[in-house]
Amino acid sequence: TVIVDNALMRTYRHAMRAITHSTDRHLLPGRNCGGSALLVIAVTLVGCAGTQCISSPANLADSPMADVTAKTDAAPVGRTFALLNGQPIEMVDLETGLLEAGGGQVLVELVLHRGVSSRLAAAGTQLNKTQIDYERTVLMHMLHKDANHATRMLTELRRRRGLGEQRFARMLKTNAGLRALIQPDVQIADFELRKQYEFEHGKRYQARLITVPSAQMAAIVIQRARAGEMFIDLAMRFSTDESSVTGGYMPPISPVDPTYPLVIRDTLTRMVLGTISEPITLGGTFAIVKLERIIEADGVPFDDVIDDLTTHVRLRVEQMLMQQRVHSIINEADLTVLDATLKRTWERQKRQAMELPK
Repeated sequence: TVIVDNALMRTYRHAMRAITHSTDRHLLPGRNCGGSALLVIAVTLVGCAGTQCISSPANLADSPMADVTAKTDAAPVGRTFALLNGQPIEMVDLETGLLEAGGGQVLVELVLHRGVSSRLAAAGTQLNKTQIDYERTVLMHMLHKDANHATRMLTELRRRRGLGEQRFARMLKTNAGLRALIQPDVQIADFELRKQYEFEHGKRYQARLITVPSAQMAAIVIQRARAGEMFIDLAMRFSTDESSVTGGYMPPISPVDPTYPLVIRDTLTRMVLGTISEPITLGGTFAIVKLERIIEADGVPFDDVIDDLTTHVRLRVEQMLMQQRVHSIINEADLTVLDATLKRTWERQKRQAMELPK
């Protein structure tokens, strides 16, 4: 196969790597650290901010006007994208497959991007390069505190999600626009700062986890664990959670960490060190946890970290407001999808976008 279009070549290579490296992994139900839609990756990853500190760009809602959207020419009708055994492959050959594979996702992104752009225009606000670069900085900090590690993770994230230069640039600009739109509504309450302080500096619980699909299987696992069988071995053998590869290891959890189900957090705070829980119902899944370590609060004075706490809370409040704006833009879109294939994928991706936490 000879591929003569650069964008198609990149997509083809990504697809081939995905085929050779695909995995089927489970995730603890209720743990939301990235959302279910691709359109606002920077928004959804802010929820995993942890203790990273990012300074906001100044005058976010009243910046000098500059259009930094990357532009691309439409493909001419009859354009040859590849040659297969000397025969041309044109857009008519690719169209249905492309719509099925990603048409709905791209349409959601366009609806959101244009919705944000029209609202910025109505407010008399446009974006500058500093604001858009800030979105990339936010995303990098959310991935990892080390810049080199974050760069590698971002490259992998983009590869797995098919985010080429054009879509990635548009995503950053969309997120910058969302952040500018919601600035007048951002308010930081003292109780939010106190909660963030407890999250970053308060008591934490380190445990191991096993998730199984039935109550009967949970009972069997608990019986074997309490009889002395290694919890790590049971997790690696039976757990459906992605942590099974590390013997069910979970990083230390704060009782106020919303990325874990409340029932898991409450259970850990009531357990005695070294004990194994009863089955914990999580929708259609049953969880068992073993409490291995209790980490006491670090004793850092609240006033010493107030600036960092304010930054972290602002990011979380902005995330919530940005997600709410995503919901309203998609709901208010006056869109008629004429192609049946695109309509099916649009409806599916729209549902996923609306599942983002409000």
